[in-house]
Amino acid sequence: MKWLPLLVAFLLLDSSSFGQSSVLVPSVPSQTSDSDWSALFFQPLRLQAAYGSNYFSKGTVTIYEIRFQRRKGSSPFTNVNVTVRIAMSTTGRNPDALNNTFSSNVGLDEVVVFNGTIALTSTGNITTAPLASPFDIIIPLTTPFTFDPTKGNFLIDFKNSAGFLPTGILGGGISGDSAARMFSLSSEAVSGLGDSAAEAILLVTAPPGNSDITFLPNGGGFTNSVQVSIYTRLSSGLLRYTTDGSIPTSASTLFTNSFILTESSAVKARYFINGFPASDVFSADFTKANPILFAPATSLFTNSLQVTLTNTLGTGIIRYTLDGSTPVVTSLLYSGPIQITDAKTITARLFLNNFPISDVYASNYTRVYALNNDGIPASWRQQYFGAGYLTDPRVSADADPDNDGSTNLQEFIAGTNPLDPSSGFRISFRAIPLLSWTSIVNSNYNILRRISLNSGAFTTVATIKATNTTTTFIDLEAGEASSQFFYTIQLAP
Repeated sequence: MKWLPLLVAFLLLDSSSFGQSSVLVPSVPSQTSDSDWSALFFQPLRLQAAYGSNYFSKGTVTIYEIRFQRRKGSSPFTNVNVTVRIAMSTTGRNPDALNNTFSSNVGLDEVVVFNGTIALTSTGNITTAPLASPFDIIIPLTTPFTFDPTKGNFLIDFKNSAGFLPTGILGGGISGDSAARMFSLSSEAVSGLGDSAAEAILLVTAPPGNSDITFLPNGGGFTNSVQVSIYTRLSSGLLRYTTDGSIPTSASTLFTNSFILTESSAVKARYFINGFPASDVFSADFTKANPILFAPATSLFTNSLQVTLTNTLGTGIIRYTLDGSTPVVTSLLYSGPIQITDAKTITARLFLNNFPISDVYASNYTRVYALNNDGIPASWRQQYFGAGYLTDPRVSADADPDNDGSTNLQEFIAGTNPLDPSSGFRISFRAIPLLSWTSIVNSNYNILRRISLNSGAFTTVATIKATNTTTTFIDLEAGEASSQFFYTIQLAP
């Protein structure tokens, strides 16, 4: 096992991390193979790492959280318990001149920022690129540490005693980077051996604020789980919190260490002294994203719509249906945006090795059929199709919902009922080929004919202008080609 060379990476100042600024130390990238990894959090170990004050060029920072990367090429892991004591201080020693005796390196301002057992998680995919693993191995500090780079260099002291990550953390290393360390394979060792490399750590920091209570992260969305810490600048009392949105009381849970949320929660915190409230109530809302996200989540659309499905779980495949039924292992495999042109209920589920690994999620999409300026007023549509006419596929101007041969536009112009096939142009035959119908004076009418009731194209026989309330027409050609004809009368434009 090769673990002595440890990762060194590039410097980031004032980058975003849960809304906080951050510092990544040290500053030179180096990672050559998946054999380069650190034994920190992998076996009993005491390790001191020192970082030059030059990495903190923005001045004094308050450190609230430490983050590490998972070893290159390794698999994700969740909720692995690690017992560790972490202390931070300002050391007067240069990183490359650390003393073999650990206590000789510790500054007078040492603060134990974390001491206990914590469940660590790294949720990203298996990585092959040197810096592809995110800094998602997170240890929120029980007590923040304020570092002033004008007073010396930054020292962090790990005593890793029990419970170990299956992969260690990402490693590699070179010299000459204003970072070095001392280490021993015993968590309670008083002295160790040194080298010129040092673990790359992301220090989540925040500028001084006026808030009595601070959450990290300060609410927001998450996928599988989120680790929450609560900090206070108050003293001589107790910090208590709830996760169900209720107001904390003197009997609520005492905050002693960061905790993990796996469901949407409204976290509230309050400070108490002698059992009495000593602060306002502070809140942070955390929302868990579904394993499958729909974009758009729901929609009214006119002609067509593209729907995108996103797998936030990071594993498995999405299968879906378009009729609202529950997806099964043989349902459609999602491979790209879904194009829909009519109302659909898209139902989706995650599968892994032919087994469902999520609940069923669904979203409704409704087409809007009625358009403005098509010649039919909204009041006429609402009269016949109801208040929900906008999403009724029968309401388009060229639709014929009663199948009487007249479109909605023609029915509107004629003043007839679009849902009643008997409401229209009534034709009576006195003697074939005489046609007679009720008409509007000065209106033009088309007489159309075909030989089949249900099929075939209509032929326009004639166009007549009505001169009376009853109009007649004799089809002189009838009978020449067939003994049976079917007619329809249309109001001409």
